[in-house]
Amino acid sequence: MSTLMGSRLTTFFKNTFYGLLVCVMFFALLELVLFVFGVDHRQRNLKFQNKYHALENAPELPLSYRTKLPKTVWHNLIHNELCYPDVEYIFRVRGNPDGKPVMGYEGINASGFRGAFDLSNDKLRIAVLGNSCVFGWELHQLENTFAYKLEQKLNSVGQECSVFNLGQPGFSTTQCLKLYNEWKDKIKPDIVILYTGWNDVWPSPWLTDKQTMQALKVNNTWIVCQLRKMRTYAFMQRLVPDFNQESTVSDTAGMKRLRVPLEETRENLSEIIGQTQAIIILPPYCIKERENIEPYRAMVKESFSELAIVRLDSMEIAAPNTASYFTQDGFHPNEKGSEYIALRLADEIMRLTE
Repeated sequence: MSTLMGSRLTTFFKNTFYGLLVCVMFFALLELVLFVFGVDHRQRNLKFQNKYHALENAPELPLSYRTKLPKTVWHNLIHNELCYPDVEYIFRVRGNPDGKPVMGYEGINASGFRGAFDLSNDKLRIAVLGNSCVFGWELHQLENTFAYKLEQKLNSVGQECSVFNLGQPGFSTTQCLKLYNEWKDKIKPDIVILYTGWNDVWPSPWLTDKQTMQALKVNNTWIVCQLRKMRTYAFMQRLVPDFNQESTVSDTAGMKRLRVPLEETRENLSEIIGQTQAIIILPPYCIKERENIEPYRAMVKESFSELAIVRLDSMEIAAPNTASYFTQDGFHPNEKGSEYIALRLADEIMRLTE
């Protein structure tokens, strides 16, 4: 019986080997034929290089992806002076080991976040996830970011804590979820604060953030990079219709395509919240042009009503003097807004830890 099984296995492996050999020979011959007849459909790859900083091994995608990425993703990839293209995250702030100001921004650490990350103490640990509002856009001094102010306020009233600012300019909840999963075991936060939404709701001509992250990861593996150099690979691609030909700004339900669809945003937040105690900041704004954030705000209030949701009443559009809390764009908190956010969060955290 064992002899028969061994014989069958030998036959199987032999047939598999010869099958693979035939496939390799076929594609090698096809590559040679395409070369001899000058058939070459290979395209120049789209190499992501930030205009402020050159990367030796910049991520690449097929050239057709130029029309599939949202404008906000393009901006952070190419024009944001703090961000670098990244295969895993699309883009992120590069680490700054020497701690010197970068483009005027103080406190960017070796991991690309703002502030010192002290993981050696047993204080209450608070992680703040979010976008440029958390990072402190246009707040060049570290002490003016609300994460820094929050730590100072809590320590001053006897609630010893360490606040970890994981904010990244341009990040959506999809990127925040990946970032949280990378850092949760390092920080082991007791409380997570979420200030997200703006980047999720920006329109996309085709790809969501999740799809873009998957495309970058696959297209920059060694084997795909080698395949893209082959005429056969480019020829086979020509035989398959490019899905971009049917690209439209609306999905089949007639809704605008977004960097992160609303249901996916809900899932991202749920996954983070399900792992620890959480506080969600309802993103405020003071200009009517940004009312596309309202579906996100409504979803948060409906889906996470049992959680601590911090409403920044003085920064809401209907509040008097609301513009004094924001930079000129109307949704990034300025120094006054940062102070107010830290105060509201400190009150909420004291309530939660009583």
